[in-house]
Amino acid sequence: MVRQLMHSRLMMPYAPEDWGIICTTDINIKNSLVIVHKSIFNSPNIMQALKAQGNTIVADVIDGVITDVTDIDAILCCSHKAVAFYTAAQNKCPVFFVEHCCDIRVLEQEETPSTFSPFYFGASENLLVYNSIFEFIRPCFTNYYDQQMNWVDYLKLANFHYALRCKIDPRSFKPFMKGIIASFCNSNILVHASDGDAARYLGQDYPYLIKEPLTEQVVLHYLAKAKDDFGGKTWNSGLAVMRDMKELFRPATIAAQFWTMVRRLGD
Repeated sequence: MVRQLMHSRLMMPYAPEDWGIICTTDINIKNSLVIVHKSIFNSPNIMQALKAQGNTIVADVIDGVITDVTDIDAILCCSHKAVAFYTAAQNKCPVFFVEHCCDIRVLEQEETPSTFSPFYFGASENLLVYNSIFEFIRPCFTNYYDQQMNWVDYLKLANFHYALRCKIDPRSFKPFMKGIIASFCNSNILVHASDGDAARYLGQDYPYLIKEPLTEQVVLHYLAKAKDDFGGKTWNSGLAVMRDMKELFRPATIAAQFWTMVRRLGD
């Protein structure tokens, strides 16, 4: 739902003259292209009602798993691994890729702290934690449904984002959201190569992409390395990768992908 709220706002300025876009909870909508999230596409009664009302239905699989494609006309992914999975798993629906956008509350920044300042931004239950890492990082837990949460305000205090997570369902294909946010904050990131599309975006030579099995010793090694690298050639080469990656998530780039999908489904 959060992705759809953000995309509906960001895509509107790029809409063709004959198209509009809204984010709604109205299940009585008719004769439209309707993008649904997991709580809808896994609800057979709602899906059948939407289909009976003449809608073209696109399932956005950002963090859900489709169990039935009967009433689905297309699958929308924001993960390259998801595209590969759903293309191989079924041949009924076309599969489209549209990048995830940066959180619209995150302001692009150039200036960062002048000393090594690592943070974790994310849900507490997703953090891969060893007590020893708190000698390096400061956790800032997020909750998208807590209106009092001000984690975004802390982004300007960080220049290194710890993004090592606990294991998740391999079919729950997450976008590289932590990488997107880090790139807009002009920060490097520590992430494992097996985490979603991280290796695809960062490249195998990115200095803080962990390829080894995750252990406390390995994590501490990379945190110490990043601290030692800070401000030097290796650190700056990582920032160059992040700056290049950031361009993939500009609203205009995402809008081009989104409206191309809409046109193809409307033909």
